Amino acid sequence: MNKKDVLLYKTIEEEILNLIIKGEISPGSLLYSENKLSELFRVSRQTVRKALAKLFDDGIIIKVKGKGTYVNDSLDLKKLKDGKEFNILSPQEKKIAIMTGDIDTFFFEVIKVIDQRSSELGYTPVFFINDTLEHENEAIDKILSSGAQGVIFTPFRSGGYDSPKNYYRFQKAGLKTVIIGKPPVNFHSDSVYVDDVNEAFRALNKISTMGYKSAIHITNKLHDIQAVIERTQGYRLAVLESYADNQKEVIIDMSEPQWEERFKEEVVNSIKPCVLFLDTDLIAYPIFNILDKMGVEIPNEIGVLGYDNLHKIIQLPVGLSSVQPPYRKMAEQAFDLLHNKIIYNKEQNGFYKHYIFESELIIRDSLKMK
Repeated sequence: MNKKDVLLYKTIEEEILNLIIKGEISPGSLLYSENKLSELFRVSRQTVRKALAKLFDDGIIIKVKGKGTYVNDSLDLKKLKDGKEFNILSPQEKKIAIMTGDIDTFFFEVIKVIDQRSSELGYTPVFFINDTLEHENEAIDKILSSGAQGVIFTPFRSGGYDSPKNYYRFQKAGLKTVIIGKPPVNFHSDSVYVDDVNEAFRALNKISTMGYKSAIHITNKLHDIQAVIERTQGYRLAVLESYADNQKEVIIDMSEPQWEERFKEEVVNSIKPCVLFLDTDLIAYPIFNILDKMGVEIPNEIGVLGYDNLHKIIQLPVGLSSVQPPYRKMAEQAFDLLHNKIIYNKEQNGFYKHYIFESELIIRDSLKMK
């Protein structure tokens, strides 16, 4: 790019900023199209595109999939006019941390997206594991000493643990945070998540229209306690509204002793055809193994529904139907939230953004009755 090209797109960038400062394009409003900007400033669309890319990197504008490009509604026009709104970091300084306990399953997709977006905007991502409380403590120590400007993380919730006290350390250090999943009670942060109560209910309600007359819920309270509680609540609502009048609530916890004997008994006594709703695809293998030994026909007698859509990881004799959260979209939104917070160098006081996404029900052979 020659000097003339640089000066031209910088000039267009400043002209767009002036339109915003003067109020001709207000924060939160849809930005003019590339064609209109090209006509307005009498430059090529390529030049406009370069100017918009810089404005996006600086957090002045945001892209909303399927809708267009908007002026960021969080802009402080006075600071923008004074030139004090941004905290632009050099490439060497732009670092974000990602902390999760689930890299090998669904979060692998999230990490790929964050890694890609980091590369596009010049961030260096650093990854940490919080699969145990001890590992989380170690991870937070390393994050706080890493020079990261922000962190995207999933809270540690295994074994019934659900405390926010570790995450207060982020806030005390002034680190920007975005959570993938519901924030722990009494910890305030921007977040992106799926409403597991609603999604479990919607999936089971849909399955009831496919001919299944009853439902059994299989869970494990040693897993993510928040997910366990919410998916169980969704199951209970579905049983009340969508299944046979004489269907009783049946919840089997795999962390309890003798769960397997009770499971076999409930399967034998269930109103057929019956659907088994699993808290996560990760517990599908032992369930399929037991059903096979019992000689149960899948899906005509017993159907199986999982959660998280891990069919590429878990090898089963029958394709497992599952609830698929939109992890890529969630990751993109989480990254954009953190990017904007770093650019503005501020946290909202008393105001936080929560983006709730809908899941998709993926039907495979485990629910396709003949």
